[in-house]
Amino acid sequence: MTEATKKGGKKYLLTAAPQCPFPDLNVGPLLSSDVPFDAVFIQFYNNPHCSAKAFVSGVDKQPGFNFETWQNWAKQSKNPNVKVMVGVPSAPGASGSGFISGEKLAEVIAYCKKFTNFGGVMFWDMSQAWSAPDVLTKARAALGGSVRPAAPVVQQPPSSSRTTSKYVSKTTSKASTQTTKAAT
Repeated sequence: MTEATKKGGKKYLLTAAPQCPFPDLNVGPLLSSDVPFDAVFIQFYNNPHCSAKAFVSGVDKQPGFNFETWQNWAKQSKNPNVKVMVGVPSAPGASGSGFISGEKLAEVIAYCKKFTNFGGVMFWDMSQAWSAPDVLTKARAALGGSVRPAAPVVQQPPSSSRTTSKYVSKTTSKASTQTTKAAT
């Protein structure tokens, strides 16, 4: 990676997205290798025992939410400056489990800011974020950004439902006719 960056003049980043159990079953061996990651996007969801949902407000030593474990990994990794991102669902339906409110996410961010490798927040799946706009607003504010008014909801252009309906009706009619003929 370093040679490619020197040659091409572009900076490339090496990242991974492990789940929060440590070590991650699939990515763990790679994380313990000599690969110097620039950032890891930890999926703090879909694993109730270590997810952001397990975060307990006002507690220094978290009993479930294991960001500190990932911080400790970062400090002993091949790149002790690796950024550790907190990955959370952007909306209630964005993942199997683990969605938290904007208020709770702001508390999680405040807690994580005390760790030197904390790099920010990753949302999955941004295409669903429109259904929980306070999460983005609270995260932005907690990260030190200005709070902007929520963007207007973009309406999807009208679909060609008439064309689809006509096609479906014709197809359905033909299928019904064929079924009726076959039955007689």
